[in-house]
Amino acid sequence: MKRSEVDWDMIAKVVALARQHELFLHIHAGADVIERLSAIAPDVRILWAHAGFYEGAATISGMLDKYPSLTAELSLRAPNIYPALAEDIGADWRTLFERHQDRIVLGSDTYINLAWVEYDEIMDSHRRWLSRLPRSIAEKIAWRNAKTFFALPDTLFLHR
Repeated sequence: MKRSEVDWDMIAKVVALARQHELFLHIHAGADVIERLSAIAPDVRILWAHAGFYEGAATISGMLDKYPSLTAELSLRAPNIYPALAEDIGADWRTLFERHQDRIVLGSDTYINLAWVEYDEIMDSHRRWLSRLPRSIAEKIAWRNAKTFFALPDTLFLHR
């Protein structure tokens, strides 16, 4: 099998295990793969890493509309949401956040050592765009949704 080919029979087995054990799938892929996974098991919980990374806000919103078990994660997306020279976040992103505020989480994606060195800068870039939203929505995206999604104990959030 070539690297670019996907063994969908194997993927179906992984999806079945996730469903059986009530786990979520953390998927690093575009909307097309989310569509295919959702066709296999529409009820399996999917955490969509980077919300596809290249998909725009309208596509992300459409996917969240279509798939109720999908949660979008936004690590590495700060430059798309609030570009360096922009005066505000884009209207399409604002609409996405308002419409799907309960199904979006924030991440940092520290997949390489350099990301840990730049961690404060990464999180500051997210804080900048979060500061442009109403506090209730910003808090949901920044930590409240993750707390719910991962069933985290309140003790982890005493500083809030």
